[in-house]
Amino acid sequence: MSTKKPAARAARTNRRAPAAPAAPDKGYIEVRVGKLPGMIQTIGLNGGRKVKDALAGANLEASGYEIKVNAAPATLETDLKWDDTVLLVRKIKGN
Repeated sequence: MSTKKPAARAARTNRRAPAAPAAPDKGYIEVRVGKLPGMIQTIGLNGGRKVKDALAGANLEASGYEIKVNAAPATLETDLKWDDTVLLVRKIKGN
């Protein structure tokens, strides 16, 4: 009697379970970032937690726009927390 396993059975028994995803860093946050008018996307930040980091992560440039975080005026150095919304809004020229 042979002690070898059939090839199909050997392949099934040698499979590894998928690796568990790495736990996010304690500094990880998710924020929404977008331009008005336009699309708003949710991005994760792991490390930098300022408006400039969120804009870089979303591939957006602030020049020519006002920056708002949760509808309040902000700068590129404004700190962000979980679930903040960063919007770039066109500057409106008045009289």
